[in-house]
Amino acid sequence: MITYKNITINRTYIKQLFFYLLVFYYWILQFFYNIGESIERFSFIYFITVIPVYLFILFNSVYLIKRKWSWESIILLFFVFTVSIISLIRFDFHNIIKISSLCFLLLIGININLKLSLRFINALFLLSIIGSIISYYMGTNLYGFLPGMAKTNLHMGLGWRISLFPAIPNSAFFSLFIFILNIFKNWKHKSLGRLLIILLSVYFLILSGSRTAILAFAVVASFKFILYFRPFHKTKGYLRLSFFYLAIVLVVYFFNSFTLSLYNLNNSFINSLVFKSEKKITNEKQLEKQNYRIWLWDKHFEIYKENPIFGKGSYEIKEYLSESEKQMNTNFTESYLTDLMVKVGIFLIFFIAFFFFIIKRSVKDNNPALYGLTVSMFILMISYGSFIVPYNFLFLVFVGNINNKEFKFI
Repeated sequence: MITYKNITINRTYIKQLFFYLLVFYYWILQFFYNIGESIERFSFIYFITVIPVYLFILFNSVYLIKRKWSWESIILLFFVFTVSIISLIRFDFHNIIKISSLCFLLLIGININLKLSLRFINALFLLSIIGSIISYYMGTNLYGFLPGMAKTNLHMGLGWRISLFPAIPNSAFFSLFIFILNIFKNWKHKSLGRLLIILLSVYFLILSGSRTAILAFAVVASFKFILYFRPFHKTKGYLRLSFFYLAIVLVVYFFNSFTLSLYNLNNSFINSLVFKSEKKITNEKQLEKQNYRIWLWDKHFEIYKENPIFGKGSYEIKEYLSESEKQMNTNFTESYLTDLMVKVGIFLIFFIAFFFFIIKRSVKDNNPALYGLTVSMFILMISYGSFIVPYNFLFLVFVGNINNKEFKFI
């Protein structure tokens, strides 16, 4: 508490207030451009994007001193320290800033108990629906809010896609988070408003056409179903279940015969969702050419093998591509974990261990929402994850729910 001229100010309240304002600020930015994709360094957009959260991290880092460190905090701090030393030897200051800012935001969120209320997050979701209508008619959102309104990717049979924001992955992942937080909320009374929000989140999630988000949604739905038969609190089986879920995700991506069987269903919606192509696919070899994620993972592993212990630090993937590969319609920001593996080498294991300890904490604290969020976050990082930056709205929502106790089972 701070007292000034008989006015008492609660420091915790101030920190929470600034965090809410920060989240609201980055939510607004979602409607103007895709934060997380490549931003030209030192441009005007760069400064209005990174400066607010960097200042927030700088001012709150002092509160980390003399804290009682949890295992997840110790592991993450060791990861930051090790990677920073290696990067400093290379004079790779860009890598130091990028990784340390991300990890210090997580450390701040955990250790000074930053929280976002579900009411606030739900309000942003409902406002996002209104924003999607306005942005569509302003011409900044090319997808619309109803199937058939899309003005892009029509040649791929994707005219049915909808989006809350101009960047459709952000819409899909935000809808996924809304679904998780509401489905696991310990509501005292049944609410039509809650049901409406859940239905709307599923509507925007499924019709976003994001395969990664839909896969994570299926995992969370199965987890919710299992909870009806097996209690969550302090059940170690759920720790093993998290590894099983991640294994299933990798199987879905790697086993082309399974994916090809979906094509044989001859359903136009499934074909456009899974394959995003009008080209006829009849065998696994043709399918491999369509599987961009596996191609990108393969490229990351090729680069990683050049320095598997310490990683390469900051790098440009285009330097390792052929001229034809450089023409691909992508900016190669997907697959956060394998990209991070290239940068930090074997020390990636400590970053992964951090998320495992968060899952372990969720079981110990009887918090299924945190469990669902963290498992989903890991799935998103495997396949996508360009939003895993401290100045992205979605990442801030995740940070704001690590310590949220609204979802504990009684």
